[in-house]
Amino acid sequence: ALALYKDFKQKFPGVSWPEGSENTIFLDPDVAFGSTAVLSPSVIIKGTSWIGEKCVLEPNCFISASRIGAFCTIAGRVEKSSIGGHSRTHSNCCLINSTCGQYCDLKGEIENSRLGRNVETYASCIMHDSSCGDHCQLGAHINRTRMGHRVNAKYGNINLLDATIGNDVNIAAGVTTLNFDGAEKKKTVIGDGTFVGGNVAI
Repeated sequence: ALALYKDFKQKFPGVSWPEGSENTIFLDPDVAFGSTAVLSPSVIIKGTSWIGEKCVLEPNCFISASRIGAFCTIAGRVEKSSIGGHSRTHSNCCLINSTCGQYCDLKGEIENSRLGRNVETYASCIMHDSSCGDHCQLGAHINRTRMGHRVNAKYGNINLLDATIGNDVNIAAGVTTLNFDGAEKKKTVIGDGTFVGGNVAI
């Protein structure tokens, strides 16, 4: 806990926390900070982690072996991940072994995935082994899928499995991409500029 680090304020003079919360905050010795940061009660940071300048770590957040860019607000769970500056993770976010660019706003479960800049994920988002470009809005269940820029798949009853999706694609509620045509497994390919209507299986 912070109380164990007698020289903490000397080592990181710009890091602050609410008075009386020292015994609820845990920092591994390998944690490093930029110039200033605000720690809330019950924050845990483990492993070799970097917290950029002017970050705010919200109550009960857990960070392990991760790099957080400057001006971020972090809640939820972040493990073995990298977050670009000016981003936010919410209390219902679990980000594991993943990266995102700057200005992202993340909820849901994201694992083994790569996200671009200005990506918003909703609480319904479950994204595994996938990637997306910039300016995407995602709430779907996404597995082994590669997406370009400006993909809108923000409804929780969208299921994207083994798909390749281009740029400027809008996917309506109820869409499912399949990876088996009755004879063999194949990826679904959705080209640039496509609108996929609701309640379709492709």
